[in-house]
Amino acid sequence: MRTVVLTAAVAVMAAATAAWGETVRWTDELGRPHYTDEPTSVPAPRRDTITPMTGPPERDESPVADTAAYPVAPGATSSPLVYEAPLVPHGYSYFVDAVLDTGVTARLLLDTGATFTIVSPEVGKRMGYTDLTKLPRMPVSTAGGGAWVYLIRIHKLVAGTARVE
Repeated sequence: MRTVVLTAAVAVMAAATAAWGETVRWTDELGRPHYTDEPTSVPAPRRDTITPMTGPPERDESPVADTAAYPVAPGATSSPLVYEAPLVPHGYSYFVDAVLDTGVTARLLLDTGATFTIVSPEVGKRMGYTDLTKLPRMPVSTAGGGAWVYLIRIHKLVAGTARVE
């Protein structure tokens, strides 16, 4: 199955996720939670905050840390970099509903460590790319292995209060 890659600052990716038994939660110096399946990637000074995950995280109702300390994303239309989007649970994964360039909607797998946004060829065709074979291609590595994907650039992606243009 061919896949269309969309470059975007919102890090979501349609790829398999690690089982929660292999996932850990840690907090940064500002008290923000992070999740990873690679505990060695946690900065050494923060490794004492690592907690193994046994299921999807509970909703954190605690107040958000001082948002002035959050970075501003290049090209972002709002600041600080704190966004909300309704999560759609599916097994141990979460999805977000997004609106792309031309008003096309897509349900995307949330992957905060992704470099690209990957959508199905059907979504690419709904965006107006009817002949994907004319697009450039590149290899990508995913949790499920490697694949060659077609590249298109999007100019807008909206998911909840996050908007990238």
